[in-house]
Amino acid sequence: MATMTAEAAPSRGKPELFGVSVHHLATSFMERVKKAGWDENAKIYELEDLRKEAHGLIRQAGVDVMCPMTNQKGAAYVHCLSGEDHVGDATHMLSYTWRYTIGDIVATLQGFCEEQKLDPKRTYFWICCLCNNQHRVYELSQSGKVVEADEFLKHFRACVLGIGKVVCMMEPWQSPKYLTRVWCVFEIFTAIDNDCQVFICMPPQEQQNMLQAVVYGEDTASLYTALSNTRVELADASVENDKRLILQVLENHEGGVETTNARVNIFLRQWFHSSILKHLHDKRDEALSKRESDKNSDMSHVGSLYCDVGWHFRHLGKRDVALEVLQEGLELLENAEEYGNSFVNVLNSLSAVLVELGKHEESLVHTQRLVKLQEDLDGSGVASDNTAVCYVQLGRVLKKLERYEESLDYLTKAASIAEQSSNHERLENVYNHLSSLYLAWDRKEDALQFAKKRLEVNKELRGSPPEDTFDAYIYVGDVSGGEERMQAYQDALDLATSVYGDRHPKPLEARTKKAMALKDKQEYAAALEELREVLALQRVFYGDDNDQHELKATKIQIRVCTALGGFAFTNASGGAMNLPKTTASTKEASSST
Repeated sequence: MATMTAEAAPSRGKPELFGVSVHHLATSFMERVKKAGWDENAKIYELEDLRKEAHGLIRQAGVDVMCPMTNQKGAAYVHCLSGEDHVGDATHMLSYTWRYTIGDIVATLQGFCEEQKLDPKRTYFWICCLCNNQHRVYELSQSGKVVEADEFLKHFRACVLGIGKVVCMMEPWQSPKYLTRVWCVFEIFTAIDNDCQVFICMPPQEQQNMLQAVVYGEDTASLYTALSNTRVELADASVENDKRLILQVLENHEGGVETTNARVNIFLRQWFHSSILKHLHDKRDEALSKRESDKNSDMSHVGSLYCDVGWHFRHLGKRDVALEVLQEGLELLENAEEYGNSFVNVLNSLSAVLVELGKHEESLVHTQRLVKLQEDLDGSGVASDNTAVCYVQLGRVLKKLERYEESLDYLTKAASIAEQSSNHERLENVYNHLSSLYLAWDRKEDALQFAKKRLEVNKELRGSPPEDTFDAYIYVGDVSGGEERMQAYQDALDLATSVYGDRHPKPLEARTKKAMALKDKQEYAAALEELREVLALQRVFYGDDNDQHELKATKIQIRVCTALGGFAFTNASGGAMNLPKTTASTKEASSST
């Protein structure tokens, strides 16, 4: 166990920036925790309860030690340590909550050292519970004194900037407690805003659970939504005055609280993307290493992983990233001469992304190859469900190229396979594409017929994924008119909001559809109001990324509705228009401007 001194331990730097080594936390500190009757599951606020006068584990260590900053008896835990293996100038700052367990904190920091190839004995963390003088914190809380915002910000910035590297600890992965604490949001924002190195870390098992659920379990929406909902103004603080000071500082910052929320959201999503790609490339490298020693080693599981990761980026609107991932996966499998189902699935996903990026001719080449490969896999037997999937994709590409009769031929083949195999989920999907084809072909009655057939099949499928039901409502709206159209979009919006909340691509898509329906009815003021709210929510979800397709499309529609309605347009970004206060038709809006 580390030596606990009766005087402040010497150091080369400033005593207010001393840090505790990861080695000390994992050994000496954990020994003290267990000796006091706790275990790894003890939360920090249990080890040191500042609501009580009685000293907890942390204050007790420094009760008779002179504080090096104030020369008063009662020192921070860190100032009671000696020896380079235990204490030194802080190399990193830990941003965390007192609701985390000491076991999770130690595991996270050990995992961080291992990943970054750092020596735990020479990696010193500034951790507020151990490096702030909790004797003074308790005394201040009892005195009723209020710290002024300028003084508060000065001391806090000095700590963050003096260390320069911040490790933010997130758990549980589905809904990180970190984002519910005002101090944590303030710490990560301050670090980002001042160009510090910022690392997002989790306990190793928690990170594995996240990757397992997100990459393999199709649960991207849970975490992505959590990482899009930072709202510092709604976050909690143990001390109400802390929250008041933090919000005051942020309100005075350029862009205010909304800028804080948006920048934190953007940073967290970038970390999320990087984590998935790192996991993918780690698995690729493992497979290639195994392949070097065993030429017959199967690579299909890696191909499936590329397909899954590409799917996630595609559905998060990051189609350029999805394209790179899938092209890399295709090349990997071709080099390994793996042309089975995994290769077919990657090729199918690649074709779909190319269609969404408007690269229809390139997609056609891949899709024709896809169909040939799948038909060869089937041989002379009955066409498989995978063949139906390939026919649907080819029909989709041909529709985009306005080769409608050829598209209908392949989609009809796909429907026949689905009907013969009683695969209702596949049949629903084919009806969806048939409806879309007929709509593009300007055969609206046929389009509406298949949209309704699709919705009927969907309702028969108990436990059908909500996104499928959502898409069915959207298609009914797309091919309908009048009130039936508006009702279908409203049904889609109600469903999506109940499942995902309002800050998610699905409800935003439904609201955009409603706005377009209002525009077609020449209710431009109402359409603009809807579009402005959509744009605000898109900025929260995607960040203010001008290259994001969804933001570009919304801004274009705002300009169109502004021009058609004859309203004043005062912001080139699509943010601020002079709108009538009430919803109005074109004639009413014109008379009010």
